Amino acid sequence: ISRLTQWKGVEYVAKAFVRLQEEFPNSLLHIVGAFSDSYTNVKNILSAADSNRYVLEPSNCNIPLFLHGLDAFVHVPVGIDDEAFGIVYIEALASRIPCVFTRSGVLNELESPELFAHLVAYRNSEEIYMNLARLIQGMHDSKIAVPESWLNQFSLEKMTNDYAKLLLSEI
Repeated sequence: ISRLTQWKGVEYVAKAFVRLQEEFPNSLLHIVGAFSDSYTNVKNILSAADSNRYVLEPSNCNIPLFLHGLDAFVHVPVGIDDEAFGIVYIEALASRIPCVFTRSGVLNELESPELFAHLVAYRNSEEIYMNLARLIQGMHDSKIAVPESWLNQFSLEKMTNDYAKLLLSEI
C-alpha cells in the first residue's frame, strides 16, 4: 500500500517479486497505491513476471479487509526520513501480518521494531526477496504479535488528544 513514487521503493519490491516468482511461481504480488512517477518503472520491471501473478490498483476502499487477506506485507521507503509518518506500518503490524520494512517514518519512534518486523536495507531488492522466500519456506514466524501498548500509542483517541494538546499549546 504505497503511492508508486520513487521514494517509496516499490521498484525494489517489484524486482524482488520477479525473482521470487521464478522460484515460487504461485506467488502473487498485489500493489495498492496511486500511480505516480515510478509507475512506468514498476510496470516495466514486472513485465518479466507472469502478468496473471500481480495486480496493480490505484486504490482500495477496504484496507483492513485487504490486509487480512495477505500472507506478507512489504513497505520499503528508500531512506530514513522518506516516510512522513507511515500509518501503513502500524496498520500492517496491528493486522499481525509478517512484515518486511525499511526503517522510516514512525518506525524511527518505536523501540525495537526488528522484534516485530523483518527490517531490510534501503534500496535492496535482494534482502526483500530473501525475507519473502524465508516466509514462504516457513523459516520466519507467520504471525508476529505486537504488544498492545506499542499499538495503543497510535489509537485514534490518543492521537486526537495529542494533536489537541499541540494545537492548544500553540494558541
